[in-house]
Amino acid sequence: MKIIFLDIDGVLNNWTLIQKYGIDIIADSLLNRLDFILTNTDAKIVLSSTWRCKKSDLDIVKKRLKDFGFDNRFIGTTIEIEHSLRDDEIYEWLDRHKEVTRFAVLDDNASIIGEDFGDSFFETDGEVGLTDEIAEKVIAHLNKLP
Repeated sequence: MKIIFLDIDGVLNNWTLIQKYGIDIIADSLLNRLDFILTNTDAKIVLSSTWRCKKSDLDIVKKRLKDFGFDNRFIGTTIEIEHSLRDDEIYEWLDRHKEVTRFAVLDDNASIIGEDFGDSFFETDGEVGLTDEIAEKVIAHLNKLP
C-alpha cells in the first residue's frame, strides 16, 4: 500500500488564499494536483496536519476530500503525540501499518517534520502550496520499485 501523509496549510492552500478567504480554505486547484498524484499512484491519504486535531477542521477536510471523490482514499489520521514532532506521529502510524510499501510526506514545514524521511519528504512552499513539479516528483517516488 502507498500512503501520502498530508498536511493542509501550505500544501492544499497557501498564505495568499488564507488571507483572502480565511483559514478554512482548501483550494480546488491544489486538490486537482492531489488528484493527479492519487490517480497516478493509487495511494491512500493519511492526514498528518494539525487539521486532524479539531473535529470541525477534520470535518472540513473530510467534506472537501469527499467533494473531490477522495473519500475512499482517505484512510485515517496520525495520532497526536504531546511534545513531539510530526515525524514521531508518522513513524508511530507506520509502525502500526506494516502493509505500507511506499510513502510520501507532503508538508510545508521541515522544522516540524524533522529530517528523518529523506527522499520520502516533499516540502512545499507555504506561499504557493502543492505544485505540478512536486506532484510529479511524488508520483515518481511512490511508483519507484522497491
